[in-house]
Amino acid sequence: RALRAADSHYGFALATDRGFTHEAGFSERMPVARMEPPVVDALEGHDDAVGAFKLLVFHHHHTSHSLLERIPSVIGPHLAVGHMGADAVEIGPAGADKGNGLRWLCGHLGIDLADVLVFGDEVNDLAMFEVAGTRVAVANAHPALLEASDAVTSSNADDGVAVFIEELLATG
Repeated sequence: RALRAADSHYGFALATDRGFTHEAGFSERMPVARMEPPVVDALEGHDDAVGAFKLLVFHHHHTSHSLLERIPSVIGPHLAVGHMGADAVEIGPAGADKGNGLRWLCGHLGIDLADVLVFGDEVNDLAMFEVAGTRVAVANAHPALLEASDAVTSSNADDGVAVFIEELLATG
């Protein structure tokens, strides 16, 4: 609601246990196989929801990467903005990121983070890159990820992850 009050050109999509709604302009930014028609306000109609799974935000005049800089000052420190590759951003609780998820999983499984190899392509992978022992970016990754990587493999379109794993297995 704070974003909408700050700028009426923000658009939203929301997934809860009651379903998924999106506003006009979302499907062009993140095409999916089947999508219900847009609603006027995606933030309405989820009153009986027990849990929200994903809040996606887009802007009719700004790119998703510029939203990473614009949104935090409006939503405050208790929420975080991430980008997953499409022309929209995700908003979620601060600290709910791939780095903390990886920390938890490794702790649960008794795996040393230094022994973990991760792959990434977008800025939402940076938190994971900060904690993993080996960081591999695909060739078409965001520049920030390329800079943070230990190695770069082929692009997503050229099966970069599979190529890297096959090379790793071949060298023993």
